[in-house]
Amino acid sequence: MIPADPTSWAAAWPAVVTLLAVLFLPGGAIAAVLGLRGLGAAAVAPLASAGVIATGGVVWAALGLRWSPWALLVCTVVGVGIAAAAAVATRRRGGRLAAAPDDAAPDDAARPVEPVAVLLGLGVAALLVGATYIHLTGTASAFPQQPDTIFHLSAPQWMLDHADISSLHANGYSTPSGTGFYPAGWHGIVVCAVQLSGAPIVVTSSALALITSAVVWPLGCMLLARLVVGPGPAVLLAAAVTSTAATALPFWLWGYGVLWPQLLGFCLLPAALSVGVLLLRPHLGPVRLLPAVVLALGCVAGLGLTHPSVAIALAGFAVPAVAERLAERGGRRGWLAAAAVVVVAAIGWLVVSSQAGHMRASNPPGPEVSLSGAIADAVLLAPRGAPHLWVLGAVVGVGAVVLLLRRGSRWLVVALAASAVLYVLIAGVDSPTTRWLTWPWYNNTPRLASLLAVPAVIAAAAGLSAMAAWLTRAGARARGGDGRAPAQRALLTWAPTLLLTGAFLVVTGGGYVRSHLAVDRPYFEPSVDRSWVSPQELDALRELAREIPPQAVVAANPWNGGTYLYPVSGRRLLVPTEKSPIDADRALLVKHLADAGDVPGVCAAAQRLHVQYALTGGRPWAKRSQSAWRNYSGIDRVPESPAFTKVATSAPYTLWKLTGCSS
Repeated sequence: MIPADPTSWAAAWPAVVTLLAVLFLPGGAIAAVLGLRGLGAAAVAPLASAGVIATGGVVWAALGLRWSPWALLVCTVVGVGIAAAAAVATRRRGGRLAAAPDDAAPDDAARPVEPVAVLLGLGVAALLVGATYIHLTGTASAFPQQPDTIFHLSAPQWMLDHADISSLHANGYSTPSGTGFYPAGWHGIVVCAVQLSGAPIVVTSSALALITSAVVWPLGCMLLARLVVGPGPAVLLAAAVTSTAATALPFWLWGYGVLWPQLLGFCLLPAALSVGVLLLRPHLGPVRLLPAVVLALGCVAGLGLTHPSVAIALAGFAVPAVAERLAERGGRRGWLAAAAVVVVAAIGWLVVSSQAGHMRASNPPGPEVSLSGAIADAVLLAPRGAPHLWVLGAVVGVGAVVLLLRRGSRWLVVALAASAVLYVLIAGVDSPTTRWLTWPWYNNTPRLASLLAVPAVIAAAAGLSAMAAWLTRAGARARGGDGRAPAQRALLTWAPTLLLTGAFLVVTGGGYVRSHLAVDRPYFEPSVDRSWVSPQELDALRELAREIPPQAVVAANPWNGGTYLYPVSGRRLLVPTEKSPIDADRALLVKHLADAGDVPGVCAAAQRLHVQYALTGGRPWAKRSQSAWRNYSGIDRVPESPAFTKVATSAPYTLWKLTGCSS
């Protein structure tokens, strides 16, 4: 529920602590059993936990059982058991795959200081991102004034009420049938935390956005950078710092949409890519082949049930990674195998795209900006009018060159270029042809800008760390080599890294904090016509809800804020959101509810759907909703209908009871 009084961030600690446990304990146990330690275990744990919760929720509901904290415990034990069985089976078969002779092993000399770099980098990233989010929201119970917010707050409440977190049923809140598929990884995590902490859903959702952005995202970036760019404190610190700089991810997704499931999916993507790298290059980590396969399957399940478009992105990024690995074998066979992977992937994409006509048509057609403007936005990581990030763009460019020269890392440059091209195609071209490539992300620039941010952050880490390495070598030459005590050598290694990362933060204003706030403020501090529901309107809905029996259904225009009746009181709505599917009975009522008693079938439809009340008043959200708002004229005309009797008024809403169908 949305609490009547604002919840401060200090008072939100139960939700924060519980979410940290839900995100890191189940997956952390699985990662440890599979052989991951330190940064690897910490970065992969949230991804594995998402997989346990999302897949466990589906299986639990299929067994006809009610979800509870005990269900989470059982699913975790099962997940750990599967991981342990894979680890034991691999040991009995003789261990991991051997590394190719020409593969470079990680630098063991860098490992002792890496934990310090991880903690320092995570601390800096969490402080910058967390402070930005807390400053933006003000309170833990604040939520963005965007269309999809109502669904992402109400769906967990529905799942909690029904003790069912299955993605196969998660759309039940919105559909007439009371069931339906929706990828519910985000919502399942929220429900698990609410069941354990008792915190309100809006507070838990806000806390999950904070933890996902300030902890999960930088951890995944550091792990992926270490595997792709190389070991050492410079890489880890650079990845942590650059993870705070891209406006599109995670910052823009705090408010836009609101795309909370997409936020979680993209923030988990670096960890999923890291698992893929370990699968392709097992010499880089301790995970053996079979456990790596099990972990990879769990990652795909977790991502797919968090947001399918992120799983598609994972598959897309995997194509150049696999092709590069095959080509490294050299000779004609290696290159033919790499080419075959690309051709098969292209054919598969065309086949799937041909069946995605509805997705290809999603979002209004037409480019948003000129082609040159779209290219500039992609290069400077400034989506949809956001400030250009010149320093970050330059560092990404340096990093792309560094990665091109590094064996085993070129696939990331391909992923970076492909993501940039996809963004340009939708922002600056957008035609029926280009939509064959952009449909998995709903032909939507914010989603593709967030996708671009993932490889861009890793490339930026490569660029920043390469500069630090150059300064370190230059300093060593100037001082006559490394014939010094270990403490002195460590200082000479750390100094350029701290200097460069500190300079990056200073030059970019703390990782472009002002730019991030400028992009998000309209969602949390909207103008009157962009405000979906105000605190005063929420209070009015709470007051009117006291007049409504718990089992009654209320008809309200979904564009005027009345849909927040459910998350403040639990009272059900005829049309839960403005995107809810409309069946025959709903279509009749939204057009003719005010004509009950006069138009045949209206009273019967109201009885079938248990509609006993109507809520009128409020204002439609944004001018562009005016035409859609008029589609609910049968509800808006209720004050003129003799079939309804006024129950109570709490400005700007009035509650009416259907009395003209008593027969």
